[in-house]
Amino acid sequence: MSLNDLTNKILADADAEVAALRTRTDDTIASIKAEADQIVRERTAHAKVQLDKRIEAQAFHAKQATAHERRLILETVKRRVLDEAFSEACRHMNGADAPTYEAYLTPLLESVLKDAGDQITHLRVSRDRLESTQAVLARLNQSFEIMADDMMHGGFIATGHACEYDMRFEQLIRATQRACEPEIASKLFTT
Repeated sequence: MSLNDLTNKILADADAEVAALRTRTDDTIASIKAEADQIVRERTAHAKVQLDKRIEAQAFHAKQATAHERRLILETVKRRVLDEAFSEACRHMNGADAPTYEAYLTPLLESVLKDAGDQITHLRVSRDRLESTQAVLARLNQSFEIMADDMMHGGFIATGHACEYDMRFEQLIRATQRACEPEIASKLFTT
């Protein structure tokens, strides 16, 4: 073999070795790229799962907060509706015409008289309702000192020896509201 042939053979062997090295390098690069792509896909999938869990948890908490806020608003509205209904009842009783007012007053006076009897010495009533109160007392054959009170609207306060009966409509309606509000609310606002 001549020197020229030997040089060509060495160059051919070197080219083959370089080509093989390039193929191995390309294969290694492709393998690394495929592995990196797989890692990226796995991490992306994991991140998506974590993000979905976070979004789901935040949505759950937002729904809970919204439901809680809705309940608070609903309770506030219910309370306002009931308060207005009881206030309207009080306005109605206080503003009733004389015969209707006297019809409201009569059983209250009868109840106090039955309970306290001769212990009652005087009544405080609204100045606007002196005549109606006197008319009811006359029908019940009762006579008490009656004091006009400009701060009162309807009903009366009966005072006597060691006793006082607050039968003002405002007080009676407030007591009724406290006692009956849960039952009324449950009947009016059941869902």
